[in-house]
Amino acid sequence: MRIYAIGDIHGQLGMLRTAHARIAEDRARVEDPAAPVVHLGDLVDRGPDSSGVIDFLLDGLDAGNRWIVLSGNHDQMFLDHLDAAQGNAAGANGGVSWLDARIGGRETLASYGIGTGFLTGRGKVMRETQEKVPEDHHRFLRRLPLWHETRELLFVHAGIRPGLPLSEQSPQDLVWITVD
Repeated sequence: MRIYAIGDIHGQLGMLRTAHARIAEDRARVEDPAAPVVHLGDLVDRGPDSSGVIDFLLDGLDAGNRWIVLSGNHDQMFLDHLDAAQGNAAGANGGVSWLDARIGGRETLASYGIGTGFLTGRGKVMRETQEKVPEDHHRFLRRLPLWHETRELLFVHAGIRPGLPLSEQSPQDLVWITVD
């Protein structure tokens, strides 16, 4: 059985649509319309339309497409920001803020119409996050699994620790793995 994988789309809705169009063409060519598509996380940040990417995935899942969507480290950072906007504790990896220009959180918020300019205060950003990010996007990110396993394959966003059973893998490794 065929299986397709799309990794690190990073808010690039046009590229995601193109990837799905190519998959549809290949499915038709090989006559395997039921072949699943695994999205390997990092749906958001850096690109111009993270909100559109999440809408696209939600619409496709609601339509019954055989899509699996995993969480990546950027998705987790966005979820941490959403949780913080609701008053829940949030963390950052390595002390780098999700709104740091290297990460791409500003682009994600901009896709929801949330400004993060130099003079924009954190309180205003958090209020706008609560108001403008749809609850179904928050719920979607919260429910994303960290891995998908088939009989022969294991899909994760970042990696696994060699020699450790899947049940003992750290969620941190599955979305952030670093080499010690």
